[in-house]
Amino acid sequence: RALSTSEPGREHPRLLMIMRSSVLALAYFVVSMLSSQSQAQEASRFIITFPKSEVPAEDVWHHARELAENGGEIHRRYHTVLLGFAATVPQSYMPNVMSWPHVRLEADSVVRANEPSHQKGAASGSVGAGIVGIGGVEGQGRHH
Repeated sequence: RALSTSEPGREHPRLLMIMRSSVLALAYFVVSMLSSQSQAQEASRFIITFPKSEVPAEDVWHHARELAENGGEIHRRYHTVLLGFAATVPQSYMPNVMSWPHVRLEADSVVRANEPSHQKGAASGSVGAGIVGIGGVEGQGRHH
């Protein structure tokens, strides 16, 4: 059975159904793309650390659970050299993160050995001294 129209101005019902389905699928795709773009703009990825001597590990994991329950996503946990986690933090939750005692935030990004470092005093082309020293943002509870 062909999908052509035999009378001018009158469409075949099956053709109409296919067209409607295509339009709905396209609309769904556009809405989902816009939604994922707005979510990406509303959250940022950080490495969140705490000094081992100041904050018990249980408190750090509590903060990680709290963040996950409030729209964040935990990507990796650190407990050997660093105490903390890598996470995506919604912008709306950033004030809560910044209020955590002794919190230290770093942008979670790739560092390559062949790119110049932006850290003061670092030799050109070297990798930074580590996460803690590279352009961090200190929380309210940070003490020197």
